[in-house]
Amino acid sequence: MLKFVSTIALLSAAATCSTPAHAQGDINVPGECDIPEPEIAGEWVNHPTRGTSYVELELGFHCDERWNLYTLHAWGWCWPNVCDWGEVDADYHHQASTERYTAEYDLGWGVGSVVAIESILHPGELWVWSKTYVNGEPLPGTEQSGYMIRRTSSCIDSCGGQAPDGCWCDQTCSFFEDCCVDKIEECGGF
Repeated sequence: MLKFVSTIALLSAAATCSTPAHAQGDINVPGECDIPEPEIAGEWVNHPTRGTSYVELELGFHCDERWNLYTLHAWGWCWPNVCDWGEVDADYHHQASTERYTAEYDLGWGVGSVVAIESILHPGELWVWSKTYVNGEPLPGTEQSGYMIRRTSSCIDSCGGQAPDGCWCDQTCSFFEDCCVDKIEECGGF
């Protein structure tokens, strides 16, 4: 399995955690944050028909001694297997009603840039864009984009029953029109 060394280009000031009164002198106390978790934080899986080259993304939110609250962990296709790209620090931006995570992976020979944005076109989905750069120049043919859905809205590990977010992965969901978007790809059937 390939593992890439990670770096991040900091594009904006990171939010910080508060230090409670009982922890005077401590730089930070894990778990004591004064900012809310982003709505797009969590596990996302490839959309069955409008997907990306990523199999899964985990958008993290952490409040610990590192003072970096946001991380992006990517898994992608490395034929014939899935590669764990690892977890890297990420920037988080919230403008108007849209949230965005931005991160970079040091590939050794170049930099892989990943942007995950809350979709306006497809509410409840994540739009992911990526491109590879070598010596600061875009590498032709490496730009990709597509959509992801929350793991909890997927039939992964839910075939024959109900997914955690309430959609169904059983034989009758097409009759009741309450199937998860990836029911056929994950469980088969109509």
